[in-house]
Amino acid sequence: MTDLHHVVLPHRCIVSVSGGEARAFLQGLVTNDMELVSRDRAIYAALLTPQGKYLHDFFIMGTEDGFYLDCEEQRRQDLITRLTRYRLRAQVAIRDAQPEFDIFALTGTDVSARLGLTGEQGAAAGFAGGLVYGDPRASDLGARACLPAGTGGKSLEDAGFEKAGLAPYDALRFSLGIADGAPEIEPEKSYPMEYGLDRLNGVSFSKGCYVGQEVTVRMKNRDLTRKCLVPVRIDGAPPGIGTHLNLDGANAGELRGIAGDVGLALVRKELLDRAVSDGKPFETDDARLHPTKI
Repeated sequence: MTDLHHVVLPHRCIVSVSGGEARAFLQGLVTNDMELVSRDRAIYAALLTPQGKYLHDFFIMGTEDGFYLDCEEQRRQDLITRLTRYRLRAQVAIRDAQPEFDIFALTGTDVSARLGLTGEQGAAAGFAGGLVYGDPRASDLGARACLPAGTGGKSLEDAGFEKAGLAPYDALRFSLGIADGAPEIEPEKSYPMEYGLDRLNGVSFSKGCYVGQEVTVRMKNRDLTRKCLVPVRIDGAPPGIGTHLNLDGANAGELRGIAGDVGLALVRKELLDRAVSDGKPFETDDARLHPTKI
């Protein structure tokens, strides 16, 4: 019995950005350095408002004529609209490729070796008519695959990956303190470093300008981030997303995701420190949530 698994991610899809100026176009928009992207390496990045607030996060893969963005399926049209607003006269084509691909997460021991990857985060290679790459956010999340629609699952099974459900993968992701787009991250309200995008290799502090860079750099240099995302173990009836958490009568933050008895909470840093040092859980009316500091 193998511990290699593939998990279909129906909430993810592909937007294609191609053309002679595609790299320069994205370089001026996204939080990470597009010079890192090639056919052999994928990155994680985000698109922000001019005020530095989160709009979208995605993975960027290099293709023969441009890039694939692995993004949220339900919000892909919003992403396309926002990218198109910035295109102006640039030689760039932005296309909804949602029907063409299925997206998978791949987990287990020696995932990279089974896929012929180097093991480095973001290392990419061709596979079964599509692409596979090590998850650039955290090596413990294994790899991801962008494969032709309808055939990817069979190709992965032939390579030794058994099909698994989404819930165990989400629980693993939550245990690492990693959010996955909306509703876990609230668009136009959240700052990327509150959700650890810098910790997850999603923000470059050495590249040139991009939308929202000034605020992002200021928050890092002046240590202005007052909240952080942490895993919590839920003891009791799971609260709803957005439920406020309390510590000694103070509003400590809110729950942003649930997978069984594991959750993600966005909490005030000073109250997180107090909870961890005193061994106290955050509380709701019906549950106690025990945080783990990342």
